[in-house]
Amino acid sequence: MLDERERQLRDKAYVATHQIMVTGLFGFLIWSIIAKFVDGWMPGQGQALDLLSGFAISAMALPGIILAWREQPADAEDEA
Repeated sequence: MLDERERQLRDKAYVATHQIMVTGLFGFLIWSIIAKFVDGWMPGQGQALDLLSGFAISAMALPGIILAWREQPADAEDEA
């Protein structure tokens, strides 16, 4: 069971993950549109599968990474 503070931190991590992943997705969408006109790099089929797998794994791992990044050291809580 999570208390209210833990639930709020978890929810903020999920929101941040959603914002980061959607920004990355739209960034790639914009790149793919621009790349057609400037003959820029586009992934092949194998590379696209690797990118998609990396995107999915990142989406699952990112909330935990954000929570760990934002975690305050135990020393700082004792001093406050």
